[in-house]
Amino acid sequence: MRPWEKMIMNMRFSEVSREVVDAQRALAHVQLGAIRFERDVRSIANYLSTQTTFGGAREKFTRLQQIATVLNLDDDEDTEDFYSNSGIPWRISKNEYNAVVEQRR
Repeated sequence: MRPWEKMIMNMRFSEVSREVVDAQRALAHVQLGAIRFERDVRSIANYLSTQTTFGGAREKFTRLQQIATVLNLDDDEDTEDFYSNSGIPWRISKNEYNAVVEQRR
């Protein structure tokens, strides 16, 4: 097991998720970076879900995955319409959603 894997496994999943959200908020995103962020979040969630026997790792990363989805919206996509009509059961608040939308610009 690599050192960073040990560190992550010793943390609770909610702590890992919160740390990544805090780090993400400090960044401005461009499209390529948003794609990479989404891929990394998915990879971390997949890895952690394979390392646990109790499950639920993916659930802890739902907010991060939703943030990554918003960051990856096309520029011509109506962000207000997407939030209201996407059918996604949002785990991020409307204010958080708007803050992420602002990071895209």
